[in-house]
Amino acid sequence: MAFDDLNDALDEQDNEDTDSSSDSTQSDTTETTTSTGTSTETEPSGGPAFSFDDTKQEAIYARPSSLDELGDALAELDLELRNRGLRDVPKREKHDALARLAGNHIEELADLIEAER
Repeated sequence: MAFDDLNDALDEQDNEDTDSSSDSTQSDTTETTTSTGTSTETEPSGGPAFSFDDTKQEAIYARPSSLDELGDALAELDLELRNRGLRDVPKREKHDALARLAGNHIEELADLIEAER
């Protein structure tokens, strides 16, 4: 069908929203299991930084190679977040952080664009 990608995106969005809302019904503390099998309670997880309703979806137009790099970077980000004790961070929070990072590095963005021309 012509709109399969759109339906998939909407399903993924619904699943992400459902996942994040189920996260908020869980305890505010996380429990980890050590290598000896004992469990320890850690600091409160706090849940998502903001709700899905606070977002605005925009299209990003980039070359496939750039999107591949972004995907790889997001995978590395997931590992870094896990190392910091943050699991299942919603995609919206990662994208929001990317937008804020870009907004704080205008000169570097201009340099990248200029170098490509």
